[in-house]
Amino acid sequence: MNELTSLGFQGSAHTEHFIILLKIFTAASLVLVTLGIIDRSLSYKDGLPLVNRRFALEPRLFSRFRWALRSKQILNDAHAKYWDRPYRLSRGDTDMIVFPNHYISQLNALPLSSRRYHSRSMIGHLNGLDAVNATNYHVKIMLSRLTPALPALLVPIRGRIQSTMMKVFPQSTKEWTELEPINKVVQCMSEAVTFVTFGPPMLPTFLQPLLVWLLPYKWRLEKSWKTLEEFVVPEAEYRKQDPENRCNNPDLISWMITDAKNDYERDPVVLTRLIGAVIAGGTYSTSVFIMGVISNLVEHPHYFQEIRDEIREMQEKVRGNWDFAAFNALDKLDSAMKETSRLAPGSLLVYSREVQEDCALSSGLHLHKGQMITTSGYSRAMDPGMFPDPLKFDALRAYDKDLDRHRAQPFRSVNEAEDYRWGAGRWACPGRFVASIVAKTILVKLLDEYEFKFVQGKRPPTHVLHEFVFMSPQSRILMRRREKNSGIVY
Repeated sequence: MNELTSLGFQGSAHTEHFIILLKIFTAASLVLVTLGIIDRSLSYKDGLPLVNRRFALEPRLFSRFRWALRSKQILNDAHAKYWDRPYRLSRGDTDMIVFPNHYISQLNALPLSSRRYHSRSMIGHLNGLDAVNATNYHVKIMLSRLTPALPALLVPIRGRIQSTMMKVFPQSTKEWTELEPINKVVQCMSEAVTFVTFGPPMLPTFLQPLLVWLLPYKWRLEKSWKTLEEFVVPEAEYRKQDPENRCNNPDLISWMITDAKNDYERDPVVLTRLIGAVIAGGTYSTSVFIMGVISNLVEHPHYFQEIRDEIREMQEKVRGNWDFAAFNALDKLDSAMKETSRLAPGSLLVYSREVQEDCALSSGLHLHKGQMITTSGYSRAMDPGMFPDPLKFDALRAYDKDLDRHRAQPFRSVNEAEDYRWGAGRWACPGRFVASIVAKTILVKLLDEYEFKFVQGKRPPTHVLHEFVFMSPQSRILMRRREKNSGIVY
């Protein structure tokens, strides 16, 4: 009897355990089925492969961390799988459709906005750069007024750059000086950019860094904008009172006042924000690029010597008259600039846009208003079919490959057949003409007049965070003035 009771008790216990396990299994199954239904409902229906998100319910924070730390590898893997078709990239903050480059001609015809993309992507609502959402006035003035005026502006630009270089770079031909070259080049760039922006009444020297180091700290940003407004707003108001006589100088703010079609475009605060966007957007990136060219040539001294010889020969040919044509005839330097930009672009993603209206592509893919699209310039630059041995720095790649084509499509041009360093279409970078000529003006003097060495023999590292490629402003290098140089005087 006791044995039967014991067996009965054990059987009852087994049954209870079985029922508990069945309930757990049933509950887990329901949860999984529910999650599966939710996952499918949250997934996109356009059939595009999803990159950098494992499943629809994965927290976006994971995508953000992966993209911040492994963006190059993510783009490499995606390009290897989907090189000829669009895919959806989860960047963490948003999902973007990444198109192959051959789609660009079709995308150019669609209602897209680069300004809205950059404002949204660069948190314009927090840093004060969201004024570009309301108008592209600054872009129009840069293209219609500033670009044609550059040859005439080059003489005073050269003089200001030369004067600044003498102050910030070492003049000793005996001792090596260790310094932070990017910060020094930023000062030279600031002189040039603020001159084309404001004309002869230059910004006070202490204000210039405020236009560049707009850091993502709200209180500091607001203080910087306020300081800038204290200079720009009174100046704009002064010129507005008598534009016929006070806006005669060829500078950006004068053109923006005289060409404005409404009160919003004339508003001094709006002008401050638009001008801040222009200056902050190009000064640091161009300075880093100049440092990249120098670092590449220091690493490859045979190219360095060839380009130095080209500069010396041009100096003899033009007899010191460094005009637009002289700078643009430096084919080897221009080729080295192209190669530097290919290997270390400002961003791995180019041709980034926000869709303004629902539309459809010929493939049947539908794009919706507010959607973000882009292309992977990095994948294009690393394509061995386009650039043999793509990881190698070949300063004369474009020069040796096809000199006529290289001259027809110089560094400042938008070359949709090869790379997209300036973007593409009607919204290609409007500041590329200024950036190119100012970079060459600085590089010619630095490459001809200085020797360079890496600190402890180590090249300053290039970093990638999210899609952005950059060098630290604290990167250091050794410099010494050359005893024998071409004697270039601007």
